[in-house]
Amino acid sequence: MPTRLTLLLLLLLTHLSRPAWGQTNPSEERIQRYALIVLELEPIRQAHLEEARRLLGSVNTSGNLCGERNLPASVQAVCNRYFERSQRLVEQRGLTVQEFNAITTQAQQDPNLSKRIQEAMLRQRKGF
Repeated sequence: MPTRLTLLLLLLLTHLSRPAWGQTNPSEERIQRYALIVLELEPIRQAHLEEARRLLGSVNTSGNLCGERNLPASVQAVCNRYFERSQRLVEQRGLTVQEFNAITTQAQQDPNLSKRIQEAMLRQRKGF
């Protein structure tokens, strides 16, 4: 079962581009990269979400705040910064956004892949 974080990241990154990557099982190296990206993105996502919520003056926003329509320009700017940072981080860690999204989608459909990702995240956390 994918984590809420994984689902949120998919939603946040899909505006950048649609998955065009095949549905083959990702290699162990790709899973390790994916796990590292997810772990590194979470504090960035949280910081941007908190900033956006402060600007809105509300904590009662959806989990996919940046996917909402008619956001004030200041909040949209925060979302755009997050999307840009996310894309750069994904690419700096050796995946394309398409690959990242494809792994996320595949993990939602494949419990074994989801488990491998969670295990990789646990191993990565030990290094944090």
